[in-house]
Amino acid sequence: MKKDIYVVGAVIIEKGKVLCAQRGANKILPYKWEFPGGKIEKGESPQDALQREIKEEMHCKVEIGEPIDHTVYD
Repeated sequence: MKKDIYVVGAVIIEKGKVLCAQRGANKILPYKWEFPGGKIEKGESPQDALQREIKEEMHCKVEIGEPIDHTVYD
């Protein structure tokens, strides 16, 4: 049986530049590029999860805009 995992990612743009990070050598999908974000916890909205993840990972607050895309991965 498959398990659904819900995640959010942020496309952060400042002064015409887009923020992304390269995954470490010891992570799943090493050296691939990704946007900051993470898993949505139970009872959390996608917007709340994104604010929390950015605060935890980057120690800053971001303005959440409209969703850009929605993807289902099998």
